[in-house]
Amino acid sequence: MIVRYILNNETRDTRCWILDACGKIRKGVGQQAIDSGPVKHIMIEKEEEIMEQRYIKVVLIGLLIAMFVGCGTKDTKTEVKPPETQVKGETISLQSYNYPDHFIRHRDFLGEITIISSDLDKKDATFKIVPGLADSKLISFESVNHPGYYLRHQNFRIKLHKYSDEQLFKEDVTFRKVPGPADKSWSSFESYNYPGHYIRHRDYHLYIEEGSDDLFKKDVTFKIAAPKWSK
Repeated sequence: MIVRYILNNETRDTRCWILDACGKIRKGVGQQAIDSGPVKHIMIEKEEEIMEQRYIKVVLIGLLIAMFVGCGTKDTKTEVKPPETQVKGETISLQSYNYPDHFIRHRDFLGEITIISSDLDKKDATFKIVPGLADSKLISFESVNHPGYYLRHQNFRIKLHKYSDEQLFKEDVTFRKVPGPADKSWSSFESYNYPGHYIRHRDYHLYIEEGSDDLFKKDVTFKIAAPKWSK
């Protein structure tokens, strides 16, 4: 037990003096007896009690801070969304902007735009949009009547080729869908490995090209339309 006391306006701290019932200091263990007047102020503290009180104070302060922060701020958490992906899993046809009765189709394994009339035309003009083979956030076009065949560019010409595990093939069949320059509500398709090059019809054949004039903007703009062929 620690005894702290004030005697004749002098603060003393003794660990071996003992107080009697009358409030006077009497002889302690190993100390010379003294006879002094009544102690003015006495405060007895146990070391264990001091540590416990300090711990309680720290806990209370922490709780008060937590309550203050909790009441003073709003929950600003927002829903975490996955990276934005483009239209996928749809069976579609692609309508030309400046030749509205013409649609993208494959013929003899080459990309063209033609008027669609026969069942074969309808099948050739229908594609499934799938996750891009080189980048799943982008898209690739898989033929409906030739499953496993994709529109790709090769020597800047659009062709229909069978799937290959080669990296070049995966890049050639991957496109980024962007707003059409002739009409923002329509679409254009930018090459993955040739940025700035877009699927374009020229003389009714399909290529990837770059450009900026008014005709180019119209030639690269297409509408994602309902499929010409449906089972």
